[in-house]
Amino acid sequence: MNWIHAHLVVNHLPVLGPVFALGLGAAGVILKKRDLERAAYVVLVLAALLTVAAFFTGEKAEEAAERSGAVNHRLIHEHEEEAEFARLVAFAAGALAAGAWWASRKGKTAPIWLRLLVLVGAGATLLHMAHTATHGGQIRHPALLDGAAAPAAGAEAGESDD
Repeated sequence: MNWIHAHLVVNHLPVLGPVFALGLGAAGVILKKRDLERAAYVVLVLAALLTVAAFFTGEKAEEAAERSGAVNHRLIHEHEEEAEFARLVAFAAGALAAGAWWASRKGKTAPIWLRLLVLVGAGATLLHMAHTATHGGQIRHPALLDGAAAPAAGAEAGESDD
């Protein structure tokens, strides 16, 4: 397994984590099940931490792709910029979730404003991670590009738009 493959394996975890956290958290609030909410907090914190692995493997994957010569530097740069912002959003949501988890220890319940803020954070993380994933998919799946047009021959051959 090379770094590109490792990145493709790891990068799905921070995207899927907020989906599960949002579902668990919403179900917990609606059904008044504190255990579901606490599970959502843990999942959101883990998803935030997994962005570190996705980012690290992404850096290594970028280096490997550049060595291969068959890359579109503009698309990789856009994906990296999106990933940096999405990682910050995930960290913020993870911090909120950790705070809610801490506030709900020993049979207590976190304040409703914090519980709802965690759900908003999970939703924001999901949106930014999905956007980042779309940009990443464009690197090797040109059909994801706006207009679904195939890239120019130079882009496939490794020429950059710089």
